[in-house]
Order: sequence, then C-alpha cells, then structure tokens
Amino acid sequence: MSRRTTLAAALFGPLVGSACDSPFGDRPAGAPGKSPGSAEVDPTLSGDEAVVASVLAALDRSMAIVEAVTDRHPRLARTFAPLATMQAAHAAVLLEARVAEDRAPVQPPAVPPRASAAEAAARRAARSYERVLRESLMVAESGALARALAAMAAGVGQHLAVLDATGAPG
Repeated sequence: MSRRTTLAAALFGPLVGSACDSPFGDRPAGAPGKSPGSAEVDPTLSGDEAVVASVLAALDRSMAIVEAVTDRHPRLARTFAPLATMQAAHAAVLLEARVAEDRAPVQPPAVPPRASAAEAAARRAARSYERVLRESLMVAESGALARALAAMAAGVGQHLAVLDATGAPG
C-alpha cells in the first residue's frame, strides 16, 4: 500500500466506516436550507445532510475551476495534479455519506488567458473550499463528519502551503 493510500485510509476511514451507522440518523434537524458558505441548499435536508450538500457544492466549484484552468493552461496540470487528486478523494467520501442523490451541475468557469491569473483563480477557489470546510466542521452534528471535514481542510491547507512555497501568485 502506498503512503498516500495509507494516509487517506487513516484520515477518511472513520467517515467511511461510519457509513453503516449513518451520522445523519437520529440527529435533530439543524437549520434547514442553509449551511456555512453555501447558497440555498435543499430545505428538506437535516443538519449534517445540509452540511455535506454545502461542502459538495463548494468542492464542485473548486474542482470545476481547477479542471478548467488545467485544460486551458496545460503546463499548470502538473502543478494542480495533487490538489485535483485530493479533491476527487474528497468527492468520493462525501458522496458516500450523502443521502440525497442529486448534485447541481457546475457551469464551466471563465478562465483568464494569462497562466499566472488562471493559477491565482484556481488557488482562490481552493482557499474558498478550505474556508467552507472549516466553517462546516464547526456546525457538523456528527463527530465523524466533523473529523472528516477537519482532515479535508488540513489536506487542502497542505496543498495550498506547497503552492505558496513555489512562489507562484495567488
């Protein structure tokens, strides 16, 4: 097993393992319809369901921007490959925990023509996703969900720190 696989299993194992005992089960509904960092979410979702929906929406936006940036500026693909891989892992974990099946499509974002501006846009999107994760972990009703979101936020933070260390704008 690779180091990355081992770390992912350690970080996300508690959430995946708790799928049998859903963190959404016997919880009182939180404030329906709103969750940190989100636009309106389905008002029929309970507290943790709304949190997951909100985080997924933020993740989808970030993933769309990173994908659009790397499509338009192929030389940035290597820079953002680790972030994109991590975001795909986040999506898999969040989708497994998700009760509602619908996911709103994300419109392809406009990408700046200059690579440096496009890179900055992708980094801003990742920072926005990290902020939603941090806000969401504070309102998660389930400890397992809060821990998973904290691990995800830490992962995004690590990738952003590496990007910052490269000296690229953002």
